[in-house]
Amino acid sequence: MSTRSSFKQENFDLLKSGAVKPLVQMSTVKAPELPDVPLVTELVKGGEEQQILSILLAGQAMAWPIFAPAETPHDRVKLLRSAYLEMLRDAQTLSEAKRMGIDVDPVPGEEIQAMLARVYATPMDVVMKARQLAGR
Repeated sequence: MSTRSSFKQENFDLLKSGAVKPLVQMSTVKAPELPDVPLVTELVKGGEEQQILSILLAGQAMAWPIFAPAETPHDRVKLLRSAYLEMLRDAQTLSEAKRMGIDVDPVPGEEIQAMLARVYATPMDVVMKARQLAGR
């Protein structure tokens, strides 16, 4: 198993040549380079299995989130979110990320907040099953 960034840096030529064929994407969003490779979430029945995958994939789906204290005023959160996304669209930032082999695909704060709300609303018995599968 490999992350998308490391795979693109180290082995993308294997994919292009057909020497390897990815079977599934362990993600909540398809990689543009792999449009025909199913997401793991597309291979489960739904319900509890879907909830378990949501928990297990949440960290990856957030990428590199930045958090602020819960009591941060809403207008300040809005400003921080806007500035963060603007920084990740900056030509110099994107150039440096490309030089370092880092994919920049930011997830807006509102999406992260909604995802965390869904994860925290997961019933405890499902959380325990996810922990067991994760080896925790």
